[in-house]
Amino acid sequence: MRTPTIFCLFLLTSSYLYSSERIEVLAVDYPPFTTSKVSGNGVSFRLLKKHLGAIEGLVIEPVFLPPARLQQRIKAGEWCFSFYPVSDDRSDVRFLALADRKFKIGLYHQEDDPLINWTHLAQLKGYRVALLRTDRSTSFFNRFTSAGMIPVFVDNVEQGLRMLQRKRVDVALGDEYLTDFVFAEANDFKAFGFAPTPLFETSIGLYINNACSQAKLF
Repeated sequence: MRTPTIFCLFLLTSSYLYSSERIEVLAVDYPPFTTSKVSGNGVSFRLLKKHLGAIEGLVIEPVFLPPARLQQRIKAGEWCFSFYPVSDDRSDVRFLALADRKFKIGLYHQEDDPLINWTHLAQLKGYRVALLRTDRSTSFFNRFTSAGMIPVFVDNVEQGLRMLQRKRVDVALGDEYLTDFVFAEANDFKAFGFAPTPLFETSIGLYINNACSQAKLF
């Protein structure tokens, strides 16, 4: 009599697995927001799971890629959801805010850098800036080159801070709370200062490809 019971349990389990829907969410390693190195994959993924908590059977699958590869997928339209910024002025893309709070994105300097209080990027002409790999045609990338700065591409923000620490670059892109989360226990980032002038402010949220069939979930 035990065999039918076990068989029924197997069918129920199989039915549940079959009925669950998996959604891929593209991201780069950018702690504390998105990272493959901690349980829960960072603040952004935790907020997303909280937002989707009421949807039964939905499984979030983080897909961490280097910035250049991730951008190629977005350009090819091979995506549904992304934490990596996508221009939301396109009719096929929308932005879902997951938190009210905004975060400043700006530049980290050596704390004794006399130009840390810059107000215009042109004041940093000739500075080497560590940036996540990006499309060279973007307006964000052009902000630095137009100011006469020299972009140095990195694969993650930690690498940018390490290069700044070793003086291989003069400034590194990051958010205002970055040094509280990026392996602070193993590195002395106290010598860094965050420039008072931010490049921009951003919300934590998800970019959605409206052309994707799963977009209806949000």
